[in-house]
Amino acid sequence: MDKVIKHIQKELKKHLIDYLILFSGGIIFLVFISMFRGQRDKTFLSILTFSGFYMLWGIFHHMKEGVLHLKIVLEYVLIGFIVLLFLKIIILY
Repeated sequence: MDKVIKHIQKELKKHLIDYLILFSGGIIFLVFISMFRGQRDKTFLSILTFSGFYMLWGIFHHMKEGVLHLKIVLEYVLIGFIVLLFLKIIILY
């Protein structure tokens, strides 16, 4: 467990700006979800936008590091679509 914590601390120090951008996007998403409660179209658009933001963030993060591969792109796209599907099911039903 110590190795995991040390690895996370090292990553946060190395990529602080990237993770702050991701965290800020998540906070903005939560604010929009709260603002648009009961408005299905705007809520779905917020979920879709955050999912797309997450995919682009992941791709640019790895591109900046020089370790972008097709496998990584597929991973972020699949996770983005899964999050989109789950949030749509949880929030909009």
